Formats: sequence, C-alpha cells, structure tokens
Amino acid sequence: MWEAARATSAAPLIFEPFHIERHLLTVVDGALRLNNPIHEAISEADRIDESRGFGCVVSIGTGVMDIQSIPRSNVKMHQIAKTCVEISLNCEEVAQEFASSYEGRNLRNSHRYFRFDVARRMDAVDLVDWQRFNDIEAYVDQYLDRSDVNDDMKRCADALS
Repeated sequence: MWEAARATSAAPLIFEPFHIERHLLTVVDGALRLNNPIHEAISEADRIDESRGFGCVVSIGTGVMDIQSIPRSNVKMHQIAKTCVEISLNCEEVAQEFASSYEGRNLRNSHRYFRFDVARRMDAVDLVDWQRFNDIEAYVDQYLDRSDVNDDMKRCADALS
C-alpha cells in the first residue's frame, strides 16, 4: 500500500519517478492527464478479474481546490492559462463523478468506498513549497479532527482489516 501512495507522489518536474523493483515497474504521478485515476483503477481491476468484487476502495486527495473565475473584462492570457491549469489539476470533479455513479454509490453505501481530502486551504500551498510543512500539518490535523472524517476513517480501517 505504501508503494501505491508513494507512486502517486512522483509528480513530474518535482520528484523523481518511483521504482517498484519486484514488479520491474517505474511510475510517475498522473499530473495533468490523470490526476485522479479512480476510473482507470476500477477498469484495471475489472480487466484483471471481473468476477472479483471490491473489498474496499480508498481515494486520497491532495486538498480541494477553489477555482478562481476569469474576469469578464480586460482578460489576460495568463489568467486563462492559470485557470485551465487549476481545472486540470482539480481531482474533486472526478471524485464526485465516481461517487455519484452506480458503482460509486454501491461501494459508498456499503462502506467500501472512502474519499479523504482536506476540504480547504491546501490549494494555497504549492507543491514545491516544502517549507510550509507546518501549515500543511495544521490543515490535515484540522481535517482529521472532524467527527465525520474520524467515523469514515474507522469504517475504512474496518473495511481494510
């Protein structure tokens, strides 16, 4: 499990690709193309063994982003480019789409799908801004202190055990 989590943090241009020796596999983060690969993971699992059900699906986000709107007048090209990048990096839309799908609802209602994602302010920390670790830790701690998140974490641990 730790290898999967580490693999998803191998963001191109910032971190080196991650090597999983026993599988002779080198992986990088999905970045702009597949920032939330939930659909690909489900499809791959079905391709391997369609008859096997899912015991538990855990999706971990990097923080819900607030997308800034583009002003209606005097629009600058860099504002359009920045908004396009923000939209392409935002994993929340894919997570919501999956959660509202038939399979996502079925997994969620049976306590076998969990999405953990710090609700706000993480988008204010750039990926390369490692010096703000204390801020990140505070945002995550605040998120984990919520009773609904705590309940989901307990359910998730039960589903995984």
